[in-house]
Amino acid sequence: MRQLILDTSVVAGGFEVRTVRPKNERGTEVQMKDKQSGEPLWLVQLAVLEEANGAESMITVTVAGQQPRVSPGQKVKPVRLRAIPWCPDGKSEVRIAYRAESVQPVSTSSKAA
Repeated sequence: MRQLILDTSVVAGGFEVRTVRPKNERGTEVQMKDKQSGEPLWLVQLAVLEEANGAESMITVTVAGQQPRVSPGQKVKPVRLRAIPWCPDGKSEVRIAYRAESVQPVSTSSKAA
């Protein structure tokens, strides 16, 4: 499967958490597991903030492991964010899935000079 590593440093306004929830099997309450590691999968909905014009777009990032310790409204950095193109069965349209190794809080504190 072809994956594209994304350079998150070019996102002027950064990323902000909207929701965190388990990635469940379709139509069930059973949380999915990573096929390689067996760790539980989490869906983190992020707002991609464009500082220049105040616009934002939304992406949902899959993360394997313990539940990310982030909260709605918190600024974060997706670590090793990847875009994975895929096509639904029998269709020619391309969709993009996003995956990251982790989603880490960004420190917003700054000291006055």
